[in-house]
Amino acid sequence: MHRLSATAAALLLASAGLAASATPDAFASGKPTAAAPVDLAVAAPAVAANNAFGLDLFRLLASQAAGDNLFISPYSVSIALTMTAEGARGETEAEMSRVLRFPFDPRATGRPVETVHAGYDALSRHFSAAAGSAAPTTRERIAALRKKLDAANKQVEKLQNEGKWDQVSDAHEAAGRLASELNALLSAVDRFDLRSANALWVDKAYQLAPAYVRTIDRFYGTGRVTALDFGGHPEKSRATINTWVADNTEQRIKDLIPPGVLGRGTCLVLTNAVYFLGQWSEPFKKEWTRDGEFTLADGRTVKTQLMSDPWRRAVPYAAFSGTGEYFDTPREVPVDQKQWPQVYPDDDGFSMIQLPYKGGDLAMVLIAPRTPGGLPALERRLTAQSLSAWLAKLDARTVDTAVPRFRLESSHNLNEPLKALGMKRAFTSPLEPGGAEFPGICASQDPAEQPFIGAVLHKAWVEVNEVGTEAAAATAVVMATSSAVAPPVETMPFIPRFHADRPFVFLIRDTKTGVVLFVGRVARPEA
Repeated sequence: MHRLSATAAALLLASAGLAASATPDAFASGKPTAAAPVDLAVAAPAVAANNAFGLDLFRLLASQAAGDNLFISPYSVSIALTMTAEGARGETEAEMSRVLRFPFDPRATGRPVETVHAGYDALSRHFSAAAGSAAPTTRERIAALRKKLDAANKQVEKLQNEGKWDQVSDAHEAAGRLASELNALLSAVDRFDLRSANALWVDKAYQLAPAYVRTIDRFYGTGRVTALDFGGHPEKSRATINTWVADNTEQRIKDLIPPGVLGRGTCLVLTNAVYFLGQWSEPFKKEWTRDGEFTLADGRTVKTQLMSDPWRRAVPYAAFSGTGEYFDTPREVPVDQKQWPQVYPDDDGFSMIQLPYKGGDLAMVLIAPRTPGGLPALERRLTAQSLSAWLAKLDARTVDTAVPRFRLESSHNLNEPLKALGMKRAFTSPLEPGGAEFPGICASQDPAEQPFIGAVLHKAWVEVNEVGTEAAAATAVVMATSSAVAPPVETMPFIPRFHADRPFVFLIRDTKTGVVLFVGRVARPEA
């Protein structure tokens, strides 16, 4: 049994009630909360692009890591690469548009990326409005409590490090009182917490095109561009960016950029951070969480824990055959089980449920194959089009529900997967034949100063329990010039611990627009 530190205990008091402990301005995007309703039709092109590209990427990563756990944020990766695509031209722009699934309308006069920019801006305003509203005085109190809770948690940690154990208990109790008050306010006004932040980090000697900076700030709220010394102080620059990422993900994503990535060739880093915290609309009862078995793809079984609700009401449910065709699950069956019709699809089939978060705008979708070894085939069928068709068949009914408690993290260098999807030119030096074309980013016309993508780094983290879900992700696009090339990045393996009853896929999506924010696979509970 691991002893829980005083600081961890204080932080858990906040997370148990789904309150955030970071300061409220940590995610400041430079854009106010929208007062007027958002035209969701404007968001549709970004939603379609995000879902199609995100599931393309997920399927590719899943096929390359069969049997491993996986978690990514299509929303984070899409935003970071769309900001990068704003500066692309020629065949580089065409490749990025195809891979990122930008809409193409031969009648349109503008660039496809412009429509997607407007869509992501609309989504940002939509999430700000949907998260809940409160009087200004209440918001001010929430902001003040978040600052006080952050300071109280730091004080507990400081006292513990100094060995002042006689003071730790009082500091811990003070943090608990703050967390309780904050949780009470948030439960009354906030339906969920979903925040996305973006930033541009430029080498102090590199000149960005003013039009590029204005466009990115207009749609993504990057605000002031931060100048760093990538060549002279690469580690200090790396620490600055990683600190920003950690601050904007409630410290869930750390060391997004590993050592050795930044250097003299680095001219620009584009970052996106996404953080989500949501309560289930109907929390699971902790006393109903039970021990169970998880059957691995190879047939072996391991012990696990399941959050159980044998009579969970109004659960959107649907089942499908191995070919993806809808299976009509009967609503009534004879008393004599021998007379039952077929109540589940064949062994090649699968079923899915959707569990809403507080407010109903966001939900988790869980898709499980009928057999433990059926996940690869299911993942191959998972596209934006098929997902939309499956979701349309969901029907609310009472369902014997068992959902895993789990926590997992994934870390990826996306260079090779993006190249495999067709985004090759963006990674090639402009001085080479068929090199990258990003003239919209650099103010200089010198070919040696024209940038290309050196690395696309992504990390994502999620925890699911009886209360709800906490998830975070961050993406960094590291741009380099031909004067030096950033070395290849080796990802740090992380083997998380989580619980489930069989390998399955899960997504966190917005039910109003359909945008997929996170997608993952739970395959091995012993990991």
